[in-house]
Amino acid sequence: MARVESRRVTLYAIEEQEIYREMYKLAFSVATPVSLMGVSSPDGVRQLKSVVAEHSPDVLIMGSRKFNKNIIKELQKIRQSNAGLGVVFLFSCYEPDSIELLTELALMGEAGMAVLLKQSLDEVEQLKAIVMAVSHGEIILDPSIVISMSANKPIHRFLKRLSGKELQILSLMSKGYTNSSIATSLGINTQTVEQYVNSMYGTLQVEVTP
Repeated sequence: MARVESRRVTLYAIEEQEIYREMYKLAFSVATPVSLMGVSSPDGVRQLKSVVAEHSPDVLIMGSRKFNKNIIKELQKIRQSNAGLGVVFLFSCYEPDSIELLTELALMGEAGMAVLLKQSLDEVEQLKAIVMAVSHGEIILDPSIVISMSANKPIHRFLKRLSGKELQILSLMSKGYTNSSIATSLGINTQTVEQYVNSMYGTLQVEVTP
């Protein structure tokens, strides 16, 4: 996966699992373009609002075992007034009916968003690259989540609606590529990749609509 270089990015992590809290501290303690402002355990909506107000991070990591709809709804409100706030969701499992909330959140603001299963992360450098990509406004999805979030619809229906280029992009996303590295691999620009990703969002939303 291509590395994204840019200005220094501030990061705050709210993580449910202690082992990951320690991992963030170690990962961002060495020389890196990402500055870790703090790590804490989740404590509801009030804490989330306090963290954003006090630290104003460029990127917020939200790590938990499963989706928290109240947190996602609150982040929608926060991004309305903090358009530059990027969000990285790291889940151990997921609830398919949260796709609409996540789609709305991803399309809000100027910064990006990543939704990944924790087991998809293999390297520390991968996480660093994801944080940097999100700060640049990129959208990164774990393909296993994208496909499985087709609710009760057969998976093949979603895949059949994708173009050949969209299937290529989905395949690269499954390997942890960011939008910019996908663009380089396919010989297209990042804006075009973003258009394809948004198109896949729209296709998926049609599939999950009753």
